[in-house]
Amino acid sequence: MSNGEWNMQHAGLSSSQLSFWLSRLSRRDECIRSMGRLMGWYELAVDPLLGENLLRDPLATANRLAWLREQLNLWLAGADERNAAQRFLCFLELTLLPVDPDGELQQELLDCIDSEAQGEQSALMQSYVRVVLAGMLGEEEQYNITHGEFQRLMQQVPSGRSNLEMWHAAAQWAYRNAHSDVLEQALEFCVMGYPGAVDEQAWRMTNLMYRLHSGRAISQDVECLIHCFDHPAQLERFREVLLSDCDEAGLMSREMQYWLDRRDNELRRQQLQVAEDVRAAG
Repeated sequence: MSNGEWNMQHAGLSSSQLSFWLSRLSRRDECIRSMGRLMGWYELAVDPLLGENLLRDPLATANRLAWLREQLNLWLAGADERNAAQRFLCFLELTLLPVDPDGELQQELLDCIDSEAQGEQSALMQSYVRVVLAGMLGEEEQYNITHGEFQRLMQQVPSGRSNLEMWHAAAQWAYRNAHSDVLEQALEFCVMGYPGAVDEQAWRMTNLMYRLHSGRAISQDVECLIHCFDHPAQLERFREVLLSDCDEAGLMSREMQYWLDRRDNELRRQQLQVAEDVRAAG
């Protein structure tokens, strides 16, 4: 199959958004970092997938995922570790590769993620992946979860092991499905961590979702969020998830739209400069 036969507009996420999500998962995720011996494997599995060139080449991505799957027994001796890694590979395949037209492959991958865990690490990964998928791709029915399923998944995360990325995804799922209690939990997690372990953009976006849901959002909530975006994918996600609701709430004045477009242009110029610097460095 040629590269031209692959459609990169899968699951509604751009390559910029995928790169951003994966960079957060690999570089900031204490949930994964705390897994000890798995950390080396995750760096091998994720870091090569962050390059824009590989993201633009689905066939190369598929080949790398297949190779990683073949190498599990060499890297990871424990069944629990291998099981956790297998679930993470399923997550990568669901988010990085084009959608199978008949949906059979997606269902197989979801069945693997939802299969019985082999121990603490695979149970943690199962919960993590399911919640993040619901936040990233929950607009599609097969990736969404019910309120009861969410509570069950969070109960499987050991005390002290929940993390920003899981709660940020959970907040987006909760906002989309109007679950006030989960939005409150997500906001509490973000506020308690800010400004140390939790980044400002994550808690401000969660705060805006919470205040929009409760009917208490003000224009300053939007303005502060816009100014703390530091990656184009964050702004893309804002446009997809919250922009229309902010507009309906009367929060998107002409001045606010100006600041949004200006920040968008600034971030894209920065990304282009980074790419040029990388190419110049060889």
